[in-house]
Amino acid sequence: MYDPHSPIKTPSTLQCTGDNGQWKGQQPRVVSFSYRRPECGTDNPALLWRYDTSEEEMQIPTSQIITIAPNLDNKRFCIVVSIPASSDLPSRIQSYIATGLPQEFLEDYQNGHGNSRERFPEHLSLEGSDVHIIVSRLSGTGLSIKEYESFLTEAFNILGIAFSIHHTDSTSFISTFASNALLPRAIEGRKQTVILLSGDGGISDLLNALRSAAKPTAFSHYMKPVVALLPAGTANALFHSLHPQAAHKFALRSIFTDIPQPLKYFSAAFSPGALYVTDEGRGSEPLSSSPSTPGHVFGAVVFSWGFHASLVADSDTAALRKYGKERFQRAALALLHPPDGKPPHAYRGRVSYLKNEDGPDEWVNMPEGEHAYVLVTLVSNLEESFTISPRSTPTSQNMFLLHFGPMSAAAVQDLMALAYQGGQHVYQPGVTYVPTRGVRIEFDEEVEGDEGARWRRVCVDGRIVSVPSGGWAEVRSMVGEPVVLDVLQPRE
Repeated sequence: MYDPHSPIKTPSTLQCTGDNGQWKGQQPRVVSFSYRRPECGTDNPALLWRYDTSEEEMQIPTSQIITIAPNLDNKRFCIVVSIPASSDLPSRIQSYIATGLPQEFLEDYQNGHGNSRERFPEHLSLEGSDVHIIVSRLSGTGLSIKEYESFLTEAFNILGIAFSIHHTDSTSFISTFASNALLPRAIEGRKQTVILLSGDGGISDLLNALRSAAKPTAFSHYMKPVVALLPAGTANALFHSLHPQAAHKFALRSIFTDIPQPLKYFSAAFSPGALYVTDEGRGSEPLSSSPSTPGHVFGAVVFSWGFHASLVADSDTAALRKYGKERFQRAALALLHPPDGKPPHAYRGRVSYLKNEDGPDEWVNMPEGEHAYVLVTLVSNLEESFTISPRSTPTSQNMFLLHFGPMSAAAVQDLMALAYQGGQHVYQPGVTYVPTRGVRIEFDEEVEGDEGARWRRVCVDGRIVSVPSGGWAEVRSMVGEPVVLDVLQPRE
């Protein structure tokens, strides 16, 4: 009988590959495997083995396993692992061919399929022309993107997974690719997978390009593309909200173990004349094709006005992006401590929200005319450890409003610090945190010109929208509306 508290041993063979994917030895070597399960009361579960000619015990920590895939004969298995950097070697991919692996080990780690005989999940079993890896050259610091691209492509090559790779060459690349390549095939009913090496803007670009088309889901054969996220941006809010317990080292594994689920999203409308802010604030693009009609944009992460939107906008410069997540802290300090020595800006406007109830719309007017923080979100985390909405979960359909009024710089910093403690800020006096189906803002800044425009900036999934003086913005949940994308999420 299997005893979960003792190692499982079975005679086996193992063949190891080198860093360049070539076999180190021509013949597999006989080994004796042991599997140290997580349930054994240890903090370092691992697959262990000894060669028949040696007493030295070798191991693969299970945290380093990307995937385990059976060969076509279903007797040999390919184990792909990521080896962290050491003092004399860089991080790298290593692979092994093994036979006679412990059954419990296979059940725990074989592509998340347990005893399944499938080599790969369906979204990785397509033709190479339908599995797209998109590498954003504009996200984050660029360091993690290079490593992810190298590891992912090498792992796919080892496993024989076909793919096409695309490098972005402009801010419009992903949107254009979605409209010209993904959309026509989706309408034809063709299955497609997109692996995004980008920040949250990448999924937003895909969503907007597909959802803004002429109702693609109205076509009877429309097949939703499946999107896999790798956290290669600065904050990676959607990835960390879908994988609340996952460190970056498990991101590659998630492509093999996660399953597709519909992507939740919202719609934001803006008064005529609203503009996208581009080129670090030096340029702009109209939201609407007509200056007399409202502009619309879709999002899956966050809609905000006030302190959050301002720090996102102010931090989006080449000079600050090189600092990674620290760029947000630098921008926040500048907003909280203006050079003129005055208190942080009080954002003027009228804010109301829709009750999260079925039936006719019932708007609740917030009594304050001045605000510090207005944020609407579908996700729990804006960064890996920054929990902005603790009641949001991957399976929840609720959108949440977080609001607080003007306060001192120290008080704002204290609230933000509590967000790093599991979202404790939402329980503090003066903070409104409620589920909602929609939020409307009517701007009332008294200052005109560039200074006034600075305080009428709205953030939608990292992109900045400038609203004209006297204008408005409104966000609505799109739960129950057509879904155009699936996103890979952990199994429940």
